[in-house]
Amino acid sequence: MVDSGYVDAELLATSHATFGIDLIGPARRDKSWQAKTEGAFDFTAFRVDWDGQVVTCPNGAQTSSWVERPGPYGTPTIYAKFAKKSCKTCELKEKCTRGALRILTFQPQAVQEALNLARTLESNGTWQGLYQRRAGIEATMSQGVRAFGLRRARYRGLKKTSLQHACIGAAINLVRVVDWILEKPRWKDRLSQFAALRPVA
Repeated sequence: MVDSGYVDAELLATSHATFGIDLIGPARRDKSWQAKTEGAFDFTAFRVDWDGQVVTCPNGAQTSSWVERPGPYGTPTIYAKFAKKSCKTCELKEKCTRGALRILTFQPQAVQEALNLARTLESNGTWQGLYQRRAGIEATMSQGVRAFGLRRARYRGLKKTSLQHACIGAAINLVRVVDWILEKPRWKDRLSQFAALRPVA
């Protein structure tokens, strides 16, 4: 379980096949105006024939070209373009594009389908409930860094540093067991120095 900074479409597609890991985290949002406008046609409104390398729009028109080349960040990217005459006479054009024609930009099949699946799963309550565990992970990392110096290696060498991390993990568990036995409150609201100056009503 990771935050959005560690999630991209390629990792979603390869993490399970390569490492046997299900990567769970907020996927990159579709930033197009179509995805932000109700009733507009974003990428999910189009039907992609991966084998035939053709995309069909909601009105039935098909792309006139399909080109795969490196994108802005060097990753393989597919550019599927509709013919200008198809878009010009389309009665649904206002919901589809603000230009003379629609050009779809997406990734190869395995990567794009993994991204689409992740976005779909995020919209249901099951995923939201599962991802709440991330808050516990963040709390553990914060405790390890702030109270136990997790980010500072006291020794040289990977083996000694790994042993240090294992000892810190054991120490965190021990502290939490003691807090549980003593019934120490789990949550404590932080009060900034500025807020502390406010007189009590």
